[in-house]
Amino acid sequence: MDRRMGSITVIALASALVLFAVSVAPAIAQPAPPAPYVVNGYVFYENGSACNGAVVNVTNLGSGAKWQADTIPTSNYYQLVLVNGTDVNASETLQFDLKSPDGTQSNVTNHTIIQQEIDNGGYFNFNISLEAKPAIFDTGRPENPYPSISGTHNGTIKPNKTIIVNKLYTYPCVGTGGHTEFAKIWNETEGVCAIANWGGYRGDYHNISFNTTLTLKEGMVYNYTIRTGSYPQVHHTPALPTANGWMNCSSFVDANGKIYYDWIPAIKLL
Repeated sequence: MDRRMGSITVIALASALVLFAVSVAPAIAQPAPPAPYVVNGYVFYENGSACNGAVVNVTNLGSGAKWQADTIPTSNYYQLVLVNGTDVNASETLQFDLKSPDGTQSNVTNHTIIQQEIDNGGYFNFNISLEAKPAIFDTGRPENPYPSISGTHNGTIKPNKTIIVNKLYTYPCVGTGGHTEFAKIWNETEGVCAIANWGGYRGDYHNISFNTTLTLKEGMVYNYTIRTGSYPQVHHTPALPTANGWMNCSSFVDANGKIYYDWIPAIKLL
């Protein structure tokens, strides 16, 4: 009888140990969940107003991994949840590339992760202000740039916003070396004048730099003389509206001495 009771006791004890082992095994086997690294903040326009629905792209410059933060059209808040040790580590650099919904303002800024952020679970309230892109005067490419010939263009430019000008780019006809050899933009009332001369077929010869920075003021009228070479693209119209103002043709004298009143060179002032 005692021997039988002893056997029962041993079996019961063994069963209890098995049940205990089964109950604790999953807890021991499960690894701790990875710690998050959260980045959040608010996006603002250059004037300080809220930029709702901004596009926030983030790149780990060390690993090359890319993400897009969560945003909504009705708020300027953004948030990105990454995984510590997998997506990011201390001393790595995150690059933030932000744009307004209409693309007119942007900002690219870098942030290097520190250990304190890893310990705290992220980098919070990282607010970023966007910057307006510099305005340029761009005629764009004409639908039909032909006929084209070198010559001297005279006319006026009237910007609808202030534009800072340091150089002039000429759109060339495809397969040609179309360029500007000389450019002068001036306003006698303001007493301002900028001149640019071509340096020949070397380097970026489609761009020429002015001898001084010129500020084209909104609503003011500026005269221009542009002497082109080879085959630049041409807008065949006496007046051309652009996104940032008007460009008008007073006259164009081609290389053969023929005069036109509806030739405007395809250029960018930037």
